[in-house]
Amino acid sequence: MYTVQASKEFVADFEQIIDDILQNYTQAYAEKIALMLDIQLETLKQSPKIYTTAPFSKNYRRFIIDGKYTAFYKIDEQNHTVILLNIFPSIRDLEVLLK
Repeated sequence: MYTVQASKEFVADFEQIIDDILQNYTQAYAEKIALMLDIQLETLKQSPKIYTTAPFSKNYRRFIIDGKYTAFYKIDEQNHTVILLNIFPSIRDLEVLLK
């Protein structure tokens, strides 16, 4: 089993996403997105390689939440750790954001 760690950038990105949802949608939708992330994190603990590599970097993997948000992570095999790097709205130019 792997441990999951979130970078400061990931935490800030996710907080911004939740804030945006609360301003533009509903609390119920924000809670749904948070729950979907929790489910993905449980999956990563068991099977970190289940998701695809990012097309622009074989060092990054990605998963999508509700078809609207793309999260990037890397795997530290030596320490059995998944490191969450960033999460962005999927409509943005993700390759540019990660450079």
